[in-house]
Amino acid sequence: MWSAFSGGRFYLDANAIIYALETGFDLRGITQAFLAAVDERVVLAVTSEVTIAEVLVKPLQTSDLSTLAMYERCFSPASQIELVPVDRPLILASARISALLGMKLIDAMHVATAQLSECDYFLTHDERLGRALPERPKWLRFSDITA
Repeated sequence: MWSAFSGGRFYLDANAIIYALETGFDLRGITQAFLAAVDERVVLAVTSEVTIAEVLVKPLQTSDLSTLAMYERCFSPASQIELVPVDRPLILASARISALLGMKLIDAMHVATAQLSECDYFLTHDERLGRALPERPKWLRFSDITA
């Protein structure tokens, strides 16, 4: 299934990572196949360091130690997910995108990271963000793959 995207660079929005790693979502099969494709380097996965802060909020609020440990492994140096640091060029690009597209700054940071990282696809289930994306990277949802 993911071999059709072989060599593609996927930007992972925070909600895509949550769907891929946490239980209780209908898309668990497709997300697990995606993570396997990342591990096998069929596709490349990229996300921002900002994503770490976003995905940790709920497990920190609920003291969910197993989920926190899972995210620690996900974002470890051994992970196949490329973590892009927040730096001045990214901050400036984020501000421009936020101003031009009327996006929340956090969403603009994700878009800027995807663009600066030359991602082909932006994997998110945030409909509002997906519809606001420019042509590149292309908006994609896990549910689009199963359709």
